[in-house]
Amino acid sequence: MNTTTLTLTKSDLERIASTLGSRWNMRGASQSLTDGSFATEKVFFSTSTATVTLSASLVDVLIGENPDEVVSINIQEDPEEVKIASARGLLYFQFKDEVVRSVSVVRDVTERYVGEECTWTLTADRGLVFEFESGMLAICTGGDFTTDFFIATAQSNETLVIPDFRQLWESTIEERYETTRQLIPVADLLTESR
Repeated sequence: MNTTTLTLTKSDLERIASTLGSRWNMRGASQSLTDGSFATEKVFFSTSTATVTLSASLVDVLIGENPDEVVSINIQEDPEEVKIASARGLLYFQFKDEVVRSVSVVRDVTERYVGEECTWTLTADRGLVFEFESGMLAICTGGDFTTDFFIATAQSNETLVIPDFRQLWESTIEERYETTRQLIPVADLLTESR
């Protein structure tokens, strides 16, 4: 069985974890819709302790016998992104000055089956979910094949709708794809990586 892993690195997770307990400042993107619900390739967020840019790029992955481009996310230091978003007025201050109570990683696991045999597994991080005193914020890619980010907010975990494009994996008579999703606290992932 072939396994592909596109997850955030330990240093990426540590950078994200550094925002826990800090006060939220803003989020933004240099290329986004004016309502802040959609961005391409990069989204940054800023707290009292760090400014972090979440970036998406397409990487080649061998799926069965055929290569395909699948999205991978990572953390970058990108002060230019903040400057451009500021100049364009694409900053969003919802949850400003609220404490970041928790951050979870959105992780999808996609399995490819030929008959009853699992021939390939993709484990990939797709975004982040922040919990604040008055609500939740999700920043997630629009699936496995795009560098677009979708941003959603809600008053509670129960009402948060995380963008979900897992059905984009098309099954055929010969093969089928099954995808499961987990929300994993960053602190738990850091504990596992020790």
